[in-house]
Amino acid sequence: MEIQFVKHSELNKEKWNHCIKHSFFPTFFTDFDFLSIANPDFCALILNDYEAVMPLPVRKKMFLPYIYQPHFVSVLGIFSKTHPTKELIERFLQDIPKHYVRVDLIFNMFFDLPKTSVLHSYQLSLQKKYEEIYAKFSDNCRRNIKSSEKFALKYVENRPIAEIIALFKNNRGKNTKVPFAEKDYEILQNLAHFAQKSNHLEVIAVLDADDKMLAGALLFKDEHKTWFWFSGRDEECAEKKAMFFLLNEYFKRNAETATIFDFHGSMNPNIARFNAGFGAEKYEVSMLKKRLF
Repeated sequence: MEIQFVKHSELNKEKWNHCIKHSFFPTFFTDFDFLSIANPDFCALILNDYEAVMPLPVRKKMFLPYIYQPHFVSVLGIFSKTHPTKELIERFLQDIPKHYVRVDLIFNMFFDLPKTSVLHSYQLSLQKKYEEIYAKFSDNCRRNIKSSEKFALKYVENRPIAEIIALFKNNRGKNTKVPFAEKDYEILQNLAHFAQKSNHLEVIAVLDADDKMLAGALLFKDEHKTWFWFSGRDEECAEKKAMFFLLNEYFKRNAETATIFDFHGSMNPNIARFNAGFGAEKYEVSMLKKRLF
């Protein structure tokens, strides 16, 4: 078993995508071109002739190189045709070059890594009838949905990507605690357009009676699920509960399908409560956190 560290310029795009597509947990987040937009210099660990791969997005801070989870890339990990064995996982982790002073990577839900941080997320199966899905909503969630229905809101699709990003940027994005810089929004827009061209993106929104957008979302259509990838809402119109209306309408229109809707969880208790209110089930993912000195 030979694992090699390979720089971005030396990676074989065709072999990479074949490995990802035929892996135990395929995801478009690790498509070669998609990941190259998110992090143009990403490197990787490669087992033999692309039998398994582990993407390693890299950058520097104060001249020190480190491995990190790029914004808007929900999951990474080790990708192989069968579920990676404990031995293989340990080998990959041991072979991360020591000159990277820090490692922060979110793995998919099928990994149980030792000595890692645990993150919580929520997902909802839409396989049942809408009435059965709605029955699992919390009382508070149902109240907010009923409140939203008083405002003649309209559910629409295929709005421009830039409008959704601007809705977030001009509202919650003004909070100094939001980690996005202008270049991050540019990367998001490029990722979203690439995903859309590849049939991996759905854009949904809510308008009021005057066609003003109150809420919108970019849904990432992955191999096994639909991610609540990025969203925004007009905070000045919070009383209209447009986000509750948006998600309820989406669930109504996609009930009795094979869709697994992932809320793209957050450790923020308020966001977690919002997600759980739709009857979504909590699950755990592992985040690899290593400090090399």
